[in-house]
Amino acid sequence: MVVMKMKFPFQKRVKLAQGLWLLSWGATVAGALTFSLGCILKTELRRRAEVMDNSDIHIVPNTLMIVGVASLGINYFASKICQDALDAGRFPRWKTFLKPYFAISSFFTVLMLLAVIMSYVMKGSLESSLKVGLRNGLRFYKDTDTPGRCFQKQNIDRLQMEFQCCGNSDFKDWFEVQWISNRYLDFSSKEVKDRVKSNVDGRYLVDGVPFSCCNPSSPRPCIQYQITNNSAHYNYEYQTEELNIYLRGCREALLNYYMGLMNTIGGGVLSVFLLQGSVLVSLRFLQTSMEAVAGNENTEIETEGYLLEKGVKETIKEYTDPVLKFLLLKNQSAVHLTLEGLGTVTVQELGQSVREALHIPDSAREVFAFWLCSPLLDLQLKLRHQPYKLCRQWQDLLYRFTDASEEDISQDEPYLQFRRNVFYPKSKEQQIEDEAVLRLLYDEAKSNILAGRYPCDPEHWTDLGALSFALDEGTGLDDQQFATVLKEKKVSSYVPAHVAIGSGGLFSTLRGKSSRQAGVEQNLLAAYRKLCTSVGDSPEPTQLLHQYLHTCHTLPYYGCALFLGEIDKPSQGILQRGKRKTVNVGICLEGVYVMDAKEKHVLLGLQFSELSWDHSYPEEEGDSHILWLEFDGEEDGTAVNKLLKIYSKQAELMSGFIEFCVELNSASEGGAAGETDREDVPQSANQEGRHKNGRGGRRGMLHRQNSVVCSRVHTLNTISYVDTGKEIKRLKPKRAASFFTRQAPAYSAVQVSESLEQG
Repeated sequence: MVVMKMKFPFQKRVKLAQGLWLLSWGATVAGALTFSLGCILKTELRRRAEVMDNSDIHIVPNTLMIVGVASLGINYFASKICQDALDAGRFPRWKTFLKPYFAISSFFTVLMLLAVIMSYVMKGSLESSLKVGLRNGLRFYKDTDTPGRCFQKQNIDRLQMEFQCCGNSDFKDWFEVQWISNRYLDFSSKEVKDRVKSNVDGRYLVDGVPFSCCNPSSPRPCIQYQITNNSAHYNYEYQTEELNIYLRGCREALLNYYMGLMNTIGGGVLSVFLLQGSVLVSLRFLQTSMEAVAGNENTEIETEGYLLEKGVKETIKEYTDPVLKFLLLKNQSAVHLTLEGLGTVTVQELGQSVREALHIPDSAREVFAFWLCSPLLDLQLKLRHQPYKLCRQWQDLLYRFTDASEEDISQDEPYLQFRRNVFYPKSKEQQIEDEAVLRLLYDEAKSNILAGRYPCDPEHWTDLGALSFALDEGTGLDDQQFATVLKEKKVSSYVPAHVAIGSGGLFSTLRGKSSRQAGVEQNLLAAYRKLCTSVGDSPEPTQLLHQYLHTCHTLPYYGCALFLGEIDKPSQGILQRGKRKTVNVGICLEGVYVMDAKEKHVLLGLQFSELSWDHSYPEEEGDSHILWLEFDGEEDGTAVNKLLKIYSKQAELMSGFIEFCVELNSASEGGAAGETDREDVPQSANQEGRHKNGRGGRRGMLHRQNSVVCSRVHTLNTISYVDTGKEIKRLKPKRAASFFTRQAPAYSAVQVSESLEQG
C-alpha cells in the first residue's frame, strides 16, 4: 500500500529541488549547531565531574555530537542530490546510493530524537549521580594533603560560591562530616579531645560550615560556627532567625542548572530534528518523482511521488531482513551452490547438486525431498516441479489452500527446505549407516520434537533429551558438569517447549516455573546417567543417532506430513455451541493422526485399514472444505460407525495424500517394507488400534489413556450411525449433517447416502 502519493508536474519538481537545496544547507548549519550544543553540554558536565559518581549522563552529549557530525554528511549529500535532480541525465547515478542513504539517514534522525528524549528523562540518573558525588566531595574536603584529592576543597568552595548553595541536601550535611583537617586541630585542647572522644568514629564534628557557605548579601557578619547554639551569638535565635548562609543544597542547585541546560538544548535539537525530518521526507518525494523520468525522452512529464512504496511494517521488514539474514549466516556454516538457469531448474536437478554438496550417497537419494514452506503452508515437491515457478505462484496457492488474510498472504514468502521424504519407509531408514544422512534426519526429528509437532510422553522426551545432550556434549560428564552445561544451554534446548515453559494452566502457575524446571532437569539427569551406563564413555555418533531415531520411530506419526484444520468442540451448553478446536492432521504411510495443536496430544489415530474418507467442497458461500473420516466405534454398548468432520481448506490436499498413501501401500502390500513398518508400532499401540473402535471391548481403548499417543475418541464431537443392512439410521441425532456409508475393506471414498438428510 503506497503511503502519501502526490502528483508532481515538471515545474513543481524543479521548485521542490530548489527549495530542498536551500533547506538541506539550513539543516547542515543546524547539524553544526547540534554538534556545538553537545560539546557545550559535555564541557559543563566535565567541569563538575568531581561531584558526579558516574558518567551515564554523558550519553546525551555524546549522542548529540555523533548525530551532529552525521547530520553534516547527510545534508551535504542531500544538497548534491538536489543539484543533480535538476538534470535528468545526472540523477540516475544516485539510484544505487539512495536506498542505503535513506536507511542511514533515518537511523541518525531517530537517534537525534532519542537524544532529545534522553535529555528530559535523565533527571533521575543525574540526581543519583550528584547525590553520591557530592557526599564523597564533602567527605574528602579536608584531604588537602592526599594525592588525587588536593583540589577537592577548592572545587567545593568554588561550587558553593558559584551556585550559592551549601552541602549536599542542605547546610546540615556539613555537621555529619569532619571537614577540618587534623593538621589544623590542637589535640592538646580539652574541647578538641572531648569532641573527638564523643564521636564513635573518632571524628571532629562541629555544627559549622566552610566560609564558602556564607551569604554575602546578608547584613549580619557570617555565623559559620556554632550555628545551632543561640547563646554563642548576641541577639541570635537559630530556630526563627533567617540564617546568613546559603540554605539551598548543592545537589538541588546543580540538578536545576543541568536540567535547565539539557531542556533548553533538547528544545533546540527537537527543532533540528523536525528540520532534518523535513529534508528526508522532501528528498524521498523528489527521488520517487524523478524515478519515473529516468529512461523517458520527455523529461518534463508529470510524475507521481510517494513517501513509502509499501506500508510502514513492510518497509521496516525490507530493511531489517537483510541485516538479520547476515547475522544468521555469520553464526551458521553454509554450503554454497552455483546453479545455472535457476528459473527452469527442476527438483531432480537441484537434488543432485545438493546431495553432492552435502556428500550424501546416491543410495540415499530417496530419503530426502524438497519442501516449499512458509508459516502458512508446507508442500512436498515432486521431481518434475520447478521451485522458482512455484514461488512465483505462491500467493495463488495460499488463496486456494489457506484461510489467511490478504495482508498475511501478501507478506508471506516461501523458502525451500531439504527434508525427509514423507513416503520413505521407516524400515529402510533403520538400515542407513551414513552419518551425514543420519545427522540430517536427527536435526529434523529434534526440531519437530522440540516444537511439539510430534507429541510424546515423558519417557520419550527425557530419553530423546538425554540422547541429544550426549550428541552435543558427549557421555563423560559428571552431575555437576551436566548441571552447568544444562544451565548455559537451557532446558528448552533438549525438551519440548511446552514442557520447559509449562502449559500455562492454573496448576502450572501454582507449582511455579522453578520447581517445574527442577523436576525436568532431574529427569534429564537420570536419563543421561542411564544412557552413559548403557553406551559407555565414547560411543560412536552413529550409535546415538540410531538410538534417537529409533525412539522417534515408536511414535506412529513420525515422518508424517502435517496439515492445519479445525474440528467441532463437543457441545457443553448453549454458550459453547459452534466453537471449534485447532488441530494438526498428520498423514504418513501408516495412517492418519488428528492431534490437538494446543494440548499436544493425539485425539484420533487410525490406520488406513480402519478408516474410510471423503472430501466435500463448500456448497454455499461461507461453507468450509471438509475432510470426512469414518471409523468403527461404540455407543452405549452398540457397535456404530462414527464420522469426524475436519474443516480445512487443505482438505483436498489431505484427501489426495491419503489416496496416494493407500495406493502406495496396496502396491507393496506383500513386501517386507510394509510388514516391518507395522512391527515398528509398539505392541500397546497395535492393541489400541484393534480395540479402540469398541467392537473388541472397551479394555483396549483405555489401556494407554494417559499417554499422549493414544486416541481420545470420547473427547471428539462425532456423528454416530448404524447400518442395519436395509437402511442407515443415525444414533441420537443432535444436528443436521451429511452421512456416508462404509465400503470396507476397499480404500475408496465413503459414498453419500440419499436416504439421510443433508447438512
